[in-house]
Amino acid sequence: MAFKYQKLTKEDAEYINSFKIPYPYGGGEYLMEFDDEDSILIDCENKMYYINAGGQGRMNSSEYPPTVAYLIMEDKVIMFTYYYMIKQNKLTNTNHYIYSIKTIYVKKIKK
Repeated sequence: MAFKYQKLTKEDAEYINSFKIPYPYGGGEYLMEFDDEDSILIDCENKMYYINAGGQGRMNSSEYPPTVAYLIMEDKVIMFTYYYMIKQNKLTNTNHYIYSIKTIYVKKIKK
């Protein structure tokens, strides 16, 4: 599984839009829509798509509010929310990102 950031093809955009993925911070009224000008993380070999729907911005703490992301695989949409925070290492002048998954939501799968 190797995700690469790349532009969508017209077929990919139509496939993703067929799931009618809601934008998480619009009360469910707005759908995320994609076209062949958009770029997302795609695993072409396994036909998987990772869509980062974003968060609400930084607040007054070192931890960011939840970010929402979607993973499309095997004709299913998996939604998950996660927190992350950045810790700076002043000795090496590098940032460390610490992620914490809050929820994972998968619609009931029909067999």
